[in-house]
Amino acid sequence: DDQLYLERHCHRVSWYRQVRPTCNNLHEMNIAVDVPRFLNYGADNNVFVVEHGVPPEKNSNATSTTESIAWKQTRFDHWNGNATHFFQTYEDVRVDAMVHERLTSSEHIVDVYGHCGLAVLTEYFVGGDLVSVAAPTDGLKESDEEVVIDSKNNLT
Repeated sequence: DDQLYLERHCHRVSWYRQVRPTCNNLHEMNIAVDVPRFLNYGADNNVFVVEHGVPPEKNSNATSTTESIAWKQTRFDHWNGNATHFFQTYEDVRVDAMVHERLTSSEHIVDVYGHCGLAVLTEYFVGGDLVSVAAPTDGLKESDEEVVIDSKNNLT
């Protein structure tokens, strides 16, 4: 990490190292009761949904309820024992959690409930798959016209 800092000649913001891991939030989940359900995966993470029990407010007659929580866990299947990749992934998760925490007041950012090591707990977003919203088609323009390209060099 420090080597990247030295090579890029950039200046970190003052809060770059002020991450506050909240491991208890992650480890107090009883996954024998709140069984995680696999939702999807990406290049680096598996995402699970956990129906987590929420106790009633103090001095309330309400019963406990459940809340859907997204559990983003780093995938281990593509590391092959590479320690450099492990430490870079650990740093990526730390930065991801820090950014979530810093931007939590925005209505455009999901709330982070905790992170520890290689996992992050966030609110469950029911908006669907980002790809289906951002790129609903294959991105190619359909046309019956033949397109003639005027190449200016061998690279285009």
